[in-house]
Amino acid sequence: MNDTYGHEAGDALLRCVADTLQSNTRPGDVLIRWGGDEFLLLVPHLDADTGLKYGERLAAAISTGQVDSPWEQLAPSASIGVSPTRQTPLPMAQLDAALYHVKHHSKGHAALTPV
Repeated sequence: MNDTYGHEAGDALLRCVADTLQSNTRPGDVLIRWGGDEFLLLVPHLDADTGLKYGERLAAAISTGQVDSPWEQLAPSASIGVSPTRQTPLPMAQLDAALYHVKHHSKGHAALTPV
């Protein structure tokens, strides 16, 4: 993104994604930007199916976000690895595997990590 449109456009896109995530997540959720358009979402108190649906709703909300002018033509998207846990240490290998799967098989969606 930054290489094509410049850092201001990348910042506008990140603000759009951050605003969407902030207005669509619950208190107590843990959201981590893993890199680029990849996010880890820890959703304590949700079962696996509900957590995955929640992650899918977040990814869909991001894809409908509007980036500020003059970059409104940019289409935000995110790949989200979802884990219904708050265990420590975090299950990083499983979270990373879920992100790898969603990024290479269904970019712009969510994947559940087994824990």
